[in-house]
Amino acid sequence: MREEHEFITYTLELDDIAEDTTPKDLRLLFSTYGDVFFVRIDSHYEADFDDDFVAQSKKVSASVTMPEYHAARARKKLHGCRWRGKTLNIGGCPWRRG
Repeated sequence: MREEHEFITYTLELDDIAEDTTPKDLRLLFSTYGDVFFVRIDSHYEADFDDDFVAQSKKVSASVTMPEYHAARARKKLHGCRWRGKTLNIGGCPWRRG
């Protein structure tokens, strides 16, 4: 049984979001479903190698940390939805905090 002072936060991981997305955009989107503690955006380049050609594409991902219940609700509602020209692919992992 969980202590009253102990709660679980959940970090939702978003893959391949729009390049022009800001932390404020994500905070606004996810705050519809509850409290948002932290938002982080990462970008990197991926190379696709072919015989004569190397193509680089920029990939932007993000993480949004929320209370467990709020994160579950946000993931249920947003996973697979189109947002800013991309389909939201949301995964995540729990973090226990005391």
